[in-house]
Amino acid sequence: MDHAGTVLAQRRIDTKSDETPAFFPLLDVLALENTVVTADADHTQRANGIWLREQGAHYIAVVKGNHPGLLKR
Repeated sequence: MDHAGTVLAQRRIDTKSDETPAFFPLLDVLALENTVVTADADHTQRANGIWLREQGAHYIAVVKGNHPGLLKR
């Protein structure tokens, strides 16, 4: 959603899955160049950051205990 609360895209998540595999397909339909993407800690993955930069986007990554080295830095 954008800052005004408008939903820009959404996807149904299979009951036997979680939201992680939906990251690229969800965002791939949006024009991301010069935008800032925020997501929860589950999406703080190197591949996601690389992909977002390839799209010309910026991102704010939440770092928790799932990345102890990065959290320590």
